[in-house]
Amino acid sequence: MTGTVTDVAGNTASVTSDPVKIDLGPPVITATLIPAPNPNGWNNAPVTVHFTCADAGAGIDACPPDQIVSVDGRNQNVSGTATDKAGNSAAAFASVSIDRTPPVLAFSAPQTEPRCSRRPCRPRERRATTCPASRA
Repeated sequence: MTGTVTDVAGNTASVTSDPVKIDLGPPVITATLIPAPNPNGWNNAPVTVHFTCADAGAGIDACPPDQIVSVDGRNQNVSGTATDKAGNSAAAFASVSIDRTPPVLAFSAPQTEPRCSRRPCRPRERRATTCPASRA
């Protein structure tokens, strides 16, 4: 930009400035979960929330670092804010659910006495070797 001024005596002065850029738009920020959750929205290991920032105007001044979530819990919120060189900012949010506890399986012991039908129990039958006293 160039400007020239003239005073009443006819003296002139000129000045040239560097180009002026106007950036009114916010930057773009996205949050990505690494590794991605399973189809039910859960992870079974620590998760890294990675932020990606971009700005088509003045350029990025600050982009948040990766954040690691390693505590078990549902819908743990993680946020990050990007700022461009013009001072505009934008935020991104991610929700992380972690369950590192394996499921517990329980087995019951088989019955020790044979099962008998409603009909009288006969020890000669193949299925029953002994019958409870109430069914003999």
